Amino acid sequence: MSHNLQHRLQGRRRLGAALLFSAGLCAMGGASSLLWASQPPSTLATGSLVMPAARFAPAPYEKRIMVGRKGRQRLFLAARLEEFGGLIRLPVGWRVRRLDAISGRAGRIVFDEKTPQAELALAQGAYEVDIRYGYRHARQRITIGPGEHVHLVFNLNVGGVRTLAVVENLGVARGVRTEQKIYALSGPGKGRLVASWSQPGRILRLAAGDYRIESRFLPGNALAKTRVRVKPGILTTLKITAQAGVARIEPAGDGAGEWVLRDAEGMWKKSGSGRAVLVLAPGRYMLEMHGGAQPMVRRFAIAAGREVVLHMARED
Repeated sequence: MSHNLQHRLQGRRRLGAALLFSAGLCAMGGASSLLWASQPPSTLATGSLVMPAARFAPAPYEKRIMVGRKGRQRLFLAARLEEFGGLIRLPVGWRVRRLDAISGRAGRIVFDEKTPQAELALAQGAYEVDIRYGYRHARQRITIGPGEHVHLVFNLNVGGVRTLAVVENLGVARGVRTEQKIYALSGPGKGRLVASWSQPGRILRLAAGDYRIESRFLPGNALAKTRVRVKPGILTTLKITAQAGVARIEPAGDGAGEWVLRDAEGMWKKSGSGRAVLVLAPGRYMLEMHGGAQPMVRRFAIAAGREVVLHMARED
C-alpha cells in the first residue's frame, strides 16, 4: 500500500476524515464515484478449518468502494487494534481465497502474506478474507464488482497479555520452568483452551474478553490460577503468585542416585535422579532415595513461601 494511502487511513476519524479520504481517492485513476459503508461482520460458517477458541470472534469492518476503470479491480486491506485507533504496524496474516461461483466454497488461494497492510489486483467476483493477528482470527466474505477498488479496514478488538509466574515470598524459582495455559471465559470459544506456552515474558495478542490463566510449575505439582479481562489496545502485565513452597533435593557424594517423591495422600508422584528443584503445593511429602542396599526415606512438610533443602546422606 502506498505511503500516502496509509497516511490517509491512519489520520481518519469517522465522518469528517471520511470526507477527506474520499476527496483524495477521487483524484486517483479516473474514479467516477465513491461509496462508504460501515458494516457488521458476516455470519458465514467457518467450514472445516479448525482453530483454537476465541479466534473466530467477529471483526467489524469499514468498507469503501471507488469505481474506476473496468478490468482493473483492486483490494486494499488494513486492520486496527481498536475502534478509532491507528493502523496496526506489525505484520498481520492475510489470506484471500477465490469463492467457487457454483458451490460458494473457498477455493484457490490468490494471496497469502504477513504484512501490516496489503494491496492486490483481483478479478471481479467473490472472495473470502482470513485475518490472523496473534491468537485473533477473523474471516469475511466480499464481492468485488467491475472496476471497483475496495478498501477494508478491520477492527480486530485485540489486547495483549504478558505474565510472570512466581512463588510466594521466593520469587522466580531457578531451575524450574512454568507451563502456562489460557482459557476463554467469554465469546464464541467460552471454556476452551486458547493457547499454551512456556517462554517467560511472551506477549499474547488476544481478542478482547475474559480469560483464565493457569500456571503450572515443572517439576512439581503447584498450580496458580488467575482471571484477566483483555481490553482492546491495552497490554496487561500480570504477576501470578503460586501459594507454594520449594523443595531442593541434594544427594550425598557425587550427587547421583535415583529418587521418588510422593505426597502423603498418594495422589501425586515424581521420580528423577541427582539434584533437583521442585515447586510443591503446601502439604506433607515422602522422599525415597535409591542407589544403595537400602532406600533412604525422608518425610517432610512444605509450607507456602518456604524452602526446604533435603540432604540425602547415608547417616540419614
